[in-house]
Amino acid sequence: MRFASSLSAPASLERGGNPRMHAMHSPCSAARTLASATVALALLTSCAIGSRSVAKEKLNELPAESSSQTEAQGPITDGTSAVNGMVGIRPGARVTDSFIQQLLEVDSSLTSFIGAPEAYDATIVIALAAEAARTDAPRRIAEQLRSVTEGGTACVSYRRCRNWILKNADADYDGISGQLSFVPSGTVREFQFTKLQFNKSGGIEEAGSLAVNSDEDEVTKAPNLDLGTWAQPDGVLTLGTLLPQVEPNSDRARAALAGVTLAVRQINEEFGTLGNKVVLLPDASGDGTPGSTQAAANTLVDLGADAVIGGTDAAVTEVALPVISGIAGRLFISPVDPAPQPAERHHGLFFRCSVPPTIEGLVLGRLALAEGFVRPALLIANNAESLQLVTPFSTAITEGGGSIAGQAIIDPAASNTQAIADMLAAGPDAVVIIGNSKVATAAVLELLNAEAGARLPILGSAGTMTRDFAQAVGSTR
Repeated sequence: MRFASSLSAPASLERGGNPRMHAMHSPCSAARTLASATVALALLTSCAIGSRSVAKEKLNELPAESSSQTEAQGPITDGTSAVNGMVGIRPGARVTDSFIQQLLEVDSSLTSFIGAPEAYDATIVIALAAEAARTDAPRRIAEQLRSVTEGGTACVSYRRCRNWILKNADADYDGISGQLSFVPSGTVREFQFTKLQFNKSGGIEEAGSLAVNSDEDEVTKAPNLDLGTWAQPDGVLTLGTLLPQVEPNSDRARAALAGVTLAVRQINEEFGTLGNKVVLLPDASGDGTPGSTQAAANTLVDLGADAVIGGTDAAVTEVALPVISGIAGRLFISPVDPAPQPAERHHGLFFRCSVPPTIEGLVLGRLALAEGFVRPALLIANNAESLQLVTPFSTAITEGGGSIAGQAIIDPAASNTQAIADMLAAGPDAVVIIGNSKVATAAVLELLNAEAGARLPILGSAGTMTRDFAQAVGSTR
């Protein structure tokens, strides 16, 4: 795994951040004596942590205007948010105000935008690959997905990339979610993350970025795509969605659906694809149960979907993939399923834009080290996705010379007082919450009620860094 970009130095202390949410405890003795968080982190670039060094990660302060002003306006209008200064990560590149406003025009109820950039980009690259293949045949589109995302002239819009393709030139689409490029296994070459920080109003500010390369063997051959005949092209690119809006992934599914809808709308406002408007089938994803998912997958096939954007978790993908790609031979791209890449890609027709938990856990661990924490404790949601982050997070900490002080499973529907008391008794230097906004709310409210917990800095995984969480926790008053 290779870290290719940078995390910025946190400035929560300089911006008046809540010291109980963000305090510096540098693993380098020289850094411990410094009051400035920025200087302390700058020192980390030259201090070895255990057997590894963070010298590869240049830590730079980002200009204030890089943050989305829409997300920066939080729900605690008097500036007393209890989560002020809390930091965390979100997969994907920075989300601009313009993109957020366009998503809100599609679905004004959105409060989280995780998954929307990846779903938008998945839709755009399918359309571009169809133009490059000169057909809506799914396997031919799959053959072109890599060619339209790497090696050509960089372009950041459907219009410009399509123009290059129609001139028989190579186009390299770099989208909303970052530099999108697929490796032979069907996952993306580079995973991008944005470092987030809550401000005094409970709004979310972007404080840095990091890119991680997959380091997959470049000579790996993609599966043979010429097996079977399956769907016959008709000259009209037809897309379907399979994004069940059920917990714990309902916010992500809604954001992804808005991203697909926005992309299709913009494609059709431009030139369409293959000389026709792209057809987006009505979403009928069901409730995420195996029976409902299989029925939804069969419906999409029966309605003539050439490609499906969907799969919110491993359970949905594992049921839908054999039907959509294995039997029917349709292209299936998951923008938000964080599960490990399945061993069976069904003739190379499965691709994924989302970040696997092994990568997110690793990046979250490296963020904790970069923030100066070498003995964090974990509060974890009791679901498969959250639990999959624990091992890579712990590995990052231990390989960086630190240790895990303790961990506890958090149940938002029950009392967690004893579990948190036991965790605090181990003497952590920070608390890392892995889960969704409901779990984070339960954990933080109990931490704030505990004298020791109220003084600890807190970091969060992607699912916790939401406006809903900040609003639920409320004010320090």
